[in-house]
Amino acid sequence: MPGYAPLAAELSLMTLALLANEFAAKNLAMATLGNVLGMKQQARLDSYDGSGGLCEKMKAIKSAVRSQFGTSSAEYGQVKGIGL
Repeated sequence: MPGYAPLAAELSLMTLALLANEFAAKNLAMATLGNVLGMKQQARLDSYDGSGGLCEKMKAIKSAVRSQFGTSSAEYGQVKGIGL
């Protein structure tokens, strides 16, 4: 912009352009971090709900305890209340 000459150095065109570039770089970094976070969240969900995950293992344990000790046993009483 011709004629733009602010008194404050932090409002100069050069400073504002540098700031805009810095924000653009930070926005790009956040997009990259968002993708990384999404992949890590998906991996975490898979470890709980995926094949061989915690939920599947706990169901198998509950079933094994129920079949070995019966539904009225103290052992089954300890595991039946564990939520999945």
